[in-house]
Amino acid sequence: MPDRQLVELLLAGTPYREIVAINERSTGFRVSKAHIANQKPRLMQMYGVVFPRGRRRHELLPWAVRPEHTRHPLVRLLDLEARRRDNLREGAVIHPLTDDLLAELQAFRARLLEAGDLVVHYDAGSAGGFQLVPRRPGIDLDLIRRPTTAELVLARRVAGDPPVRGVRRRARPGRVG
Repeated sequence: MPDRQLVELLLAGTPYREIVAINERSTGFRVSKAHIANQKPRLMQMYGVVFPRGRRRHELLPWAVRPEHTRHPLVRLLDLEARRRDNLREGAVIHPLTDDLLAELQAFRARLLEAGDLVVHYDAGSAGGFQLVPRRPGIDLDLIRRPTTAELVLARRVAGDPPVRGVRRRARPGRVG
């Protein structure tokens, strides 16, 4: 597989297993996922790019997402939008996006508006996890339904994340309890 094609796939966040399958279809050779991972430092140096590192938590994905929901198409679109915003905020291209990905993002945003001003909502207890719901005026100001603190805590519990613990106060000497 040509380096440029591999760079584009990695920048798009394509999973290694899919890159392996694409490479096998195009060249007839099967490489391991480890081989793909080992190419990243060389490509970073050669092309001066920084590849996204796994699933990031950002303002568009504030929930603790269950493992079975991480491959949902809406997660990918929210990640792409966060990468696009990072580029605008930093004033430099940190996470390059291809023209195809930018067009996909524009189409996604247009679909949300056309379908009745919808936003993305996550329910860790539901089968699919992610769904599109109507925007709450004055509350949901972005692409997602702004979760309450209680919803975030519940999502962490359902996802299996350890609970967030507060700092315990130490008992003063000479006091019981």
